[in-house]
Amino acid sequence: MFSRIKLPLTILTIISIGYLLLFEKVDDIDVVSLITEFIMTCTVFFLLALLSDKDNQSEVFSTIRLGFLLIFTSLVSDTFDEVVEISYLVVILLEDVLEVIGFFILLVGVNDWLKTLKSQKKSLELLAHTDSLTGAYIRRYFLDMVKLARQENKQPKGFAILLFDIDHFKKINDNYGHNAGDQALIEFTSLLKQLTREDDIFARWGGEEFILFLKNTQLNDALVRANKIKDKIEQLVVHYQQQQFSYTASIGVVHCCDTTTSIDSLISQADKQLYLAKENGRNLVMPAITTES
Repeated sequence: MFSRIKLPLTILTIISIGYLLLFEKVDDIDVVSLITEFIMTCTVFFLLALLSDKDNQSEVFSTIRLGFLLIFTSLVSDTFDEVVEISYLVVILLEDVLEVIGFFILLVGVNDWLKTLKSQKKSLELLAHTDSLTGAYIRRYFLDMVKLARQENKQPKGFAILLFDIDHFKKINDNYGHNAGDQALIEFTSLLKQLTREDDIFARWGGEEFILFLKNTQLNDALVRANKIKDKIEQLVVHYQQQQFSYTASIGVVHCCDTTTSIDSLISQADKQLYLAKENGRNLVMPAITTES
């Protein structure tokens, strides 16, 4: 505990001894002002003690501590100014100047701290919304995002859902190990992120299945995108330790312009098309057209 308050105590001791030795006592002490200054000084003193905790040793808190330390020094001087006759120059330097500098540094530190909190909040939200292995969105967040996208009503071309399944994924795990299978999922996600637009919504649906929502996209454009992605997946070579392997993916595609059709039924239709792609030899894009308005 003492190590937390060693510096402010040192400042307090030096100023106390210096002022009492160098300056004369005032004849008429303003008790109210003295008590007020003392309470303010004690408040900042305890804040400094809290900020000196080992859990608050980041650069941001160091800046805040420095600001409070300068303000504390100014308040100590201001408190003694109520009981001894301090020269005008000392008042300017130790009270006014230090106080202004201290508050400025404190403002900078608090601003940086708020930015850090905002960044940490975004990171936590990202962790809550993404798959821990691949970094793709999780199923629940995908459904929430799609729901919001459909509510915008800015999709005159309709929208498309692409449901992916990596072909023979079990063989990858059996032949190369589960860690290699994980690497295949990671690189699949990385590839898909490179091939998607900013307003596309991509997620890991479960296991080796992934899903992609294409906003304001006609069926023909969705099929072009799906085939391009399929070809890129086929060209992908996964390197893991001393091994390398490739794989393909089957894709079920559903397109819709009807905003009343439930997302669950559309995904179910995409899943049926994915099953047909598997049944017809894999490494295929299998489209379906749903209700059009």
